[in-house]
Amino acid sequence: KRLGVKATNDRWTQLILRLKDGHRSAADECLPYIKRVLLPHHIVIAMPSHTSGPCRSTLAYIANQLAPLCRGDRTHAFVRTQTIPKSSMVAPGLRPDDDVHYTSLAVTNPADLIGSDVLLLDDVITRGSTMRGAMRRLYEAGCNSVTCVGMAKTAIE
Repeated sequence: KRLGVKATNDRWTQLILRLKDGHRSAADECLPYIKRVLLPHHIVIAMPSHTSGPCRSTLAYIANQLAPLCRGDRTHAFVRTQTIPKSSMVAPGLRPDDDVHYTSLAVTNPADLIGSDVLLLDDVITRGSTMRGAMRRLYEAGCNSVTCVGMAKTAIE
């Protein structure tokens, strides 16, 4: 069980949990919602997980499915260079901050991103640290704009 995750039976929460568990059917259900914010000039990037390497989750599958509708999927160009603690598994005061995410993310080929308008996908946003660190790294690589899309927002009490 994930730390701090309340058991809930609402449809959207169950969908996101299935998405996080790697069910492609959940990714297919999410696609229509993401298409609402996707523009033809976007490139799509799926956020890498907390482990080092590129995104290999159902988010990468979503980015690949969206690619024909825009300027393409550049998930391969954005990687996590070092494993960081998984936010859902550590106490709130010990979660990685913006700088930890920023220093653990890298653009493998900046030429793929210079002047691009990015649609950055993540499954769950808690405090926004991952997105802020990622945005900083993408802007540093020369992106023109970064639109962040989280499939869900964690309720913080």
